[in-house]
Amino acid sequence: MTRRSRPVRLAVVVGLALAGLTALPSSSVADGQREGRYPGLPYVECIDYSGNNCSLGPDTANDYGWLNTAQNGLAGSPAAKQWISIPTTVLAVNATFDIQIVDPPPGFTFDQLSPAYSRAFFVSPTVSDDTYGDTVPIVVRTVAFGSIPVEVTLQVSQRRTAEDLPIPIQLNTLDERKDLEGGGFTEIVHPTSIEDTLNVRIRKVVVDGVDTQLDGTCETGPTAAISAASGRFERTTPPDWTPPEGSEGAASVLQLEYDPAEAMSALLGGTLRGTLDIPSFRHCTTKTGDDLSPLLTSAVSGPDNPVVLQVGALSCAEYDDQGRSRPPAPGTTSADLQCFDFYPFNPKIKAKPDPAPIPDHAPGEQPPE
Repeated sequence: MTRRSRPVRLAVVVGLALAGLTALPSSSVADGQREGRYPGLPYVECIDYSGNNCSLGPDTANDYGWLNTAQNGLAGSPAAKQWISIPTTVLAVNATFDIQIVDPPPGFTFDQLSPAYSRAFFVSPTVSDDTYGDTVPIVVRTVAFGSIPVEVTLQVSQRRTAEDLPIPIQLNTLDERKDLEGGGFTEIVHPTSIEDTLNVRIRKVVVDGVDTQLDGTCETGPTAAISAASGRFERTTPPDWTPPEGSEGAASVLQLEYDPAEAMSALLGGTLRGTLDIPSFRHCTTKTGDDLSPLLTSAVSGPDNPVVLQVGALSCAEYDDQGRSRPPAPGTTSADLQCFDFYPFNPKIKAKPDPAPIPDHAPGEQPPE
């Protein structure tokens, strides 16, 4: 198989539907040592693929790669038999795109691969100590030891470098288009997966209605393992296809019918499903000296907690007075995030996903038939 690659500017690729393949390896220590243009974010390394995308300079990704979106979802606790809604968190997403032409398989006249490489950072709320790397607070209401009502406010944080800069959550994505010999074409959104570790921090604990006044150091450390993957989405556009009335602007059947609940696309958004392992908590000391680590470990920790991550379309780019794209400012909320609706013909494609519906079965149990 031969492969020819060329760089693609943002203006060309905004209309492409990209899809997932596998997670990128973590950034090296050297990459994370340099602070970027935006305080609290690291320098984003230019990915120099065969088309020499970095020919415009080493800061190409930092100047033109910020597209941004929002993310929310669900987490479940089999032990507590309850689901937890993950509120919407703004993501600063830096994406690099490529187009590769390969030899077509039998029955096709053309085969184009469109990989994308996305690196995401949580935009921290104003209550955080760090400007980037923290989700918004998540409130968990549960019962400890079978009878004690507990309300826990937690945050999920990205791993950080020795220089206290967040390490990006990274994802490879891939879309494929194959032109049919008789006309028309097939588009495939390939599955994507993510493997990472995060830090789960406890910000506040209320036990039986009483605030325990934690001293602010309660956490798991960056060892909460997340593993999630998406599905495959494929559609064929026949040679005589035209968008149905009211769907003008759709370039293909896939764009018109794409469902973010079924797959994960770099530009169109999507859903990943998997598990989150929450290890034991440590340093959960109150101002009076009580150690709540065992209580919180009993209430929150455990392996194989189901998780659903909904990621919006990359359509929330901001620009400075020099025309460079930039990440959302620290403290930006989903209400503040300004996004452009590129896909009005498909209401399922959103930059700000709707809240994930709560399943009608408990975590760890089979859905009712």
